Amino acid sequence: MLAAAVGLSGPYDFLPLRTPELQRIFGPEADRADTQPINQVRGPAPPMLLATGDRDLIVSPGNTDRMAAKLRAVGSQVQIIHYPKLDHPLVVAALAPPLQGIAPVMRDVAAFIDAVTAPRGG
Repeated sequence: MLAAAVGLSGPYDFLPLRTPELQRIFGPEADRADTQPINQVRGPAPPMLLATGDRDLIVSPGNTDRMAAKLRAVGSQVQIIHYPKLDHPLVVAALAPPLQGIAPVMRDVAAFIDAVTAPRGG
């Protein structure tokens, strides 16, 4: 059983496709809605941390906000973090020890995992 999930700068809801290359990759327009992770949310999911960089020009930070809203609407626990100074590659790069000083991505991910997997008293 999946205890939790972490999504970093995820492309959850990225229609419409604007480039011919992406249009070929994702197939006929009539089928593209099925390619969107946001459209696959059907019920409560494990707790999630969704993080994004506010300077991301590859995957708009709005993807994170819309996915979190959809998950919450079906009863899922979601934590969102926006890193104001990070772009798309730096959100993941900040996990690496030499780059951890640019943003607390690793600390935030570890804290989230620790919180959702900690033994419950009882």
